[in-house]
Amino acid sequence: MNKYVQIRNLPEEKHRKLKARAASKGMSISDYVGKLIDKDIEKPSMAEFMALMKTRERVHLNPSAEDIIREDRDSRS
Repeated sequence: MNKYVQIRNLPEEKHRKLKARAASKGMSISDYVGKLIDKDIEKPSMAEFMALMKTRERVHLNPSAEDIIREDRDSRS
C-alpha cells in the first residue's frame, strides 16, 4: 500500500524550483521527489558508513601520500 507524504511550509521559491526541475526531466513533482528519496535511502547513513569503514583493512601506501605531496612541493621550490 502506498503512503503519502506532505511537505509543510515549503517556501514558494523552493516549490517553483522543484517544479521546474521535475518538469525539465519530464516528471511530476511527486515522481521527482520520489526519485530523490530513493536515491537518498540507497546510500548508507553516516553511522552505517563509519561502521563499514571499521571492518575494512587499512591501506598502506609506499611511498605514503604525505611523502608524494612533500616531494611535489619540494620540487616546486
